[in-house]
Amino acid sequence: MNEDEIKHKFVDAGHKCPRCDSESADIGVRVIEVGRTRKMRANIRLCSGCGLIFYEYMPPL
Repeated sequence: MNEDEIKHKFVDAGHKCPRCDSESADIGVRVIEVGRTRKMRANIRLCSGCGLIFYEYMPPL
């Protein structure tokens, strides 16, 4: 997968909130710690219905 395919997959996929199934807005991408030694990229999203801020996994480039 190239960078354009990854952007299309994560930006235009119509991400839904895991709590209320409403549409969500993209806040940005952050690197978060997983355990003591690993880190991963995560897409941060904000639900328009209930206000939940949630993370989505992003595969490595």
